[in-house]
Amino acid sequence: AGRRSQERVEAATAQAEEAEARLEAAQMQLRAAREELAHGRQEIDAGQAEVRLLRVELEGARSYATLATRLEQKLADAERSWLQRDEQHRKAVAELSGKLQQ
Repeated sequence: AGRRSQERVEAATAQAEEAEARLEAAQMQLRAAREELAHGRQEIDAGQAEVRLLRVELEGARSYATLATRLEQKLADAERSWLQRDEQHRKAVAELSGKLQQ
């Protein structure tokens, strides 16, 4: 009976040691999974920050595009105005030349 009791104690001890080893392995896997999750979260945060930066850059580009469109319109208006004044000036010169020749 003493021998059987000793064998059961040894078997229980071996099972406890095996369970402890499995627990340690599971804890290591859990730590690795948590580290991977933290790394994934950092990558997500970095990606979100990049998206926010790109949105700001896009908004800036849109502002420049709007400004460029306005400047193009002002330039076109100025060119039309200059051409009208140039035409008026030419007509006035032609009239004056005609009067002087008479």
